[in-house]
Amino acid sequence: MDVIKSGGTSLGNADAIIRSCEIGKTHLEKSRPKLVHVVSAVGTDKKNDINTKVTDALKTLAEQEYNNKSGNAQHEWLIQRHDKVVSELKLDGAILDTYFSEIKKRCEKPLRNYQQYLALMMSFGERISKEIVAAQYKSMGINAVALDTWDIGMVTDSNFNNARLLLESYKRIRSNICKLKYDVIVIGGFAHKDKVGRITTFSRGGTDLDSTIIAAAINADAVYNYTDVAGILTANIPGGRTVKILSYREAEELTYNKVKLHPDSIAPLKKKGIRMIVKDTFHPNRKGTIIQEKSDDSIKSIAFVENNTVLRIYNPSMVSKAGFAAEVFNTFANHEISIGFISDSKASITLVPENNGKLEEAIGALKKKGYQVQAKPGMAWLSLVGEGMQYKIGISAKATSALAKARVNIVAQSQPLEEICINYIVSGDDGMKALRALHHEFFEK
Repeated sequence: MDVIKSGGTSLGNADAIIRSCEIGKTHLEKSRPKLVHVVSAVGTDKKNDINTKVTDALKTLAEQEYNNKSGNAQHEWLIQRHDKVVSELKLDGAILDTYFSEIKKRCEKPLRNYQQYLALMMSFGERISKEIVAAQYKSMGINAVALDTWDIGMVTDSNFNNARLLLESYKRIRSNICKLKYDVIVIGGFAHKDKVGRITTFSRGGTDLDSTIIAAAINADAVYNYTDVAGILTANIPGGRTVKILSYREAEELTYNKVKLHPDSIAPLKKKGIRMIVKDTFHPNRKGTIIQEKSDDSIKSIAFVENNTVLRIYNPSMVSKAGFAAEVFNTFANHEISIGFISDSKASITLVPENNGKLEEAIGALKKKGYQVQAKPGMAWLSLVGEGMQYKIGISAKATSALAKARVNIVAQSQPLEEICINYIVSGDDGMKALRALHHEFFEK
């Protein structure tokens, strides 16, 4: 049995939805007795130049209504956006009436807890999308059903906008899906419920994670992640090439650097040895990228993340003393800030926080403890990824030489012991120049 996932752009208009369902039909023919199709909310529509994602519109609507600002225009946009898709598919628009009635009711009476309200409002994108996709399958003569994640037994903790699946969900998912007598089971991802029935969501991009959790639960043959690019690229620039094969470990490293997949989506597959194939919805015959246990020893890709804040943390009284790093990292943990890039010495730690929600509070707490904190915003982070680096001499030298030739100054760098990646921090103004220089050095010569 296969699991396929369609991202937002793959559902951005009627033609894209038809194409996604045709892809599903092709999978069903080889995936008997059934297929699981996990869907995102309707995303951008490149054909009609619509750049607003439904989830973003729902987030804005929630913010407006919670703060007593009229969200009527946003609400109307959401109705029209979906009505246009349903009309062009020649489906019955009544399938969405219940959802828009509930959205209107929630706008008129927001929940008191903002995070809970935000999760509830943002959940409607996938809940609506699944109904449209299932209806399209039915119009093609395919026996399909639309379900939410809680219908198949998924339960999360109560972290409303960054929920975690409870492990007991896996057995229920398998049992419930096996019992269903449908050819295609369409599941709206991202939105979930906790033990007391309150709506929660995974972090953004969480539909990726839903697809791999379900795949692991049912021991799927493979997960096919359909998106708007031809797989994972060597770099997200003109001339970037599709990577044929990635190991789980390489894919994990790339997802942490914001490459097309949710950062937690590889772990469920890794445990079960299930492959993921990342493919292009609009060119489904292209091979895409296979993610599996092992790959070859080549350099695979360069991850690139802009607009990072780099912190240099120094405390003269803690030089070479035990507990220096522990105190710094505990401070960030206490403020719910995860850390990506790290480079340290006896006297200082240089790091990049991955979420800046309570960054100012964390910096204030460090300063109260006597730490000097220097913040440099607007920096670019590049990560050269490939397991083969640990077997090849001179990779770091080639990279730094390429950056030097491009007249790019390295602000900070780090290289883990296993050498699966080399990380560089450069000025934001030099970021794209650095990316092109590294790509030319490793993929174009």
